[in-house]
Amino acid sequence: MSRHPRLFNYPVPVTNENVARLYREGERMLVWLLVPLQFIFFAVLQAVLLNGAVTWLLWVGLAGLLAVVLAGVVQMSRDA
Repeated sequence: MSRHPRLFNYPVPVTNENVARLYREGERMLVWLLVPLQFIFFAVLQAVLLNGAVTWLLWVGLAGLLAVVLAGVVQMSRDA
């Protein structure tokens, strides 16, 4: 993303006035996505070790994933 930000799918048209803000917010959203993805990864790992038990880590990760994506889209829409 940092090397090719134009490949990201933005919720608003990219213009010369908002290009820097949109690229920054897109990259920030992807960085924050790593946190809930780690929860999901550890939930899958724990499910494998506990023979398929779904844990609270999965639900926290999925809720965090939804929150980060929604917050990122809202922030990018404001920057347009």
